[in-house]
Amino acid sequence: MTLDHYRVLGLPSGDEGAILTEREISRAYKLKALGLHPDKRPDDPNALADFQNLRSSYETLMDPVARRRFDDSLRQLKKKMEAEQTRKFMKRQDGLKRRSDALYSNMDAKRRKQEPAAAKEKNETAWSTSGVDHHDDDTHEKILDVSWEKEKNDYSEEELRKFFFGFGFVRDIYMSGFCSKNKKSATVVMVAADSAVAAARIVAGRLSSPLLVSQYKRIV
Repeated sequence: MTLDHYRVLGLPSGDEGAILTEREISRAYKLKALGLHPDKRPDDPNALADFQNLRSSYETLMDPVARRRFDDSLRQLKKKMEAEQTRKFMKRQDGLKRRSDALYSNMDAKRRKQEPAAAKEKNETAWSTSGVDHHDDDTHEKILDVSWEKEKNDYSEEELRKFFFGFGFVRDIYMSGFCSKNKKSATVVMVAADSAVAAARIVAGRLSSPLLVSQYKRIV
């Protein structure tokens, strides 16, 4: 459909046009006809065609059956255009989301790549400034190596501290920035050696994610 009969008569189209009365349509036609009549435009080669289009649109809108069909076609066209606009909008949104996801994915990949080195540096700094000498004859007995399956629910430093506090005071906990293919790990330093021995024998962690606890093996 290329011709909007309401527009030809200078009337509002769509839902507004559908409620116009025949009287309003006739009045609009008469006003338009005065300006488009061929007698008023003797030098315009398109004058007759314009007037015929005006007359045709007027007759269509004055015929109840033809007008109803035309109104239905306008509604269908409107729905089609709205659906197309929605499709284009969703396509643009999907494109924006894909670009956004790709950007954040790259940022997250860079962050994950940098985290192990940052965590290692942080733990080495904390270890060196904590006053704990892991080569000392007494201190190494207070150190526990703790590991758990990486695919299970992760452990936080606070949760580990709660588990080990039941066996005595916990001096420090160092969360490892590195993990093997299937394991994550941490180092727990107890205040007393006997607390470390007891914890190594009993601490099991959560049933859904068991802890493997062993005393630090001193390298001579």
